Amino acid sequence: GDVSGSEDDDDDDDGGMITSKPILDIILNPGDVLYMPRGFIHHAHTLPNENNQQNEPAHSLHATISLMQNWSWSDYMELLIPEAIASASSSAVDTSLRQGLPRNFLSYMGTM
Repeated sequence: GDVSGSEDDDDDDDGGMITSKPILDIILNPGDVLYMPRGFIHHAHTLPNENNQQNEPAHSLHATISLMQNWSWSDYMELLIPEAIASASSSAVDTSLRQGLPRNFLSYMGTM
């Protein structure tokens, strides 16, 4: 199968995303594993079985496993920032985060 797909795939609905030529086109043997970094578009298919007279594809299993789901910098910051704010606002030493906001602060700070 090729890593970036190909323009003439009739059986896949890629939504028009695949427009480039493959950067890798290899044949994997039974037991082989191929690692692709996150974000690589890929297309896998089986080759005809050598013992098959009708030239039909052999049976094969193609499993894509993502090890990076919900583990990006933004996911990390979503966990880290609330913890940091909670820790800073509950500090007995520094009470500045518990002070009231100044009057009309939105007029010079902007809105979110």
